[in-house]
Amino acid sequence: RKEISLDEKIKTCELGGDWNQALSCYEQALKQSPCATRYIDYLQCLRNLGHMQAMLTQSQGEIRNYPFHAHEFRASALQASWRLGRWDLVE
Repeated sequence: RKEISLDEKIKTCELGGDWNQALSCYEQALKQSPCATRYIDYLQCLRNLGHMQAMLTQSQGEIRNYPFHAHEFRASALQASWRLGRWDLVE
C-alpha cells in the first residue's frame, strides 16, 4: 500500500475542513523543508482556525526570512492586525 505524502494529507485535511490536523501536518512539513510558499499556506490555515495572534507573529517573522515574498507576508500580517483590532500595526 502506498503511503500518502504530507502535502497530500494537508490537502485532504483542508478539503475536509479538518484545520487542526492540517495545521499539525503543516508544522511537520515546515520542519522537514521550510519554504515561503508553505509558510504562506500555513498562515492561511492559522487564519481559518482563528489564530490571529499566531498568524501575525509568524507573518512578521517570515518577512525577514523571505524578503522576496515580503508583500505576501505583509498582507497576512495586515489581515491579522485588522482582525485583532491592532490598528497601531496597520500602516
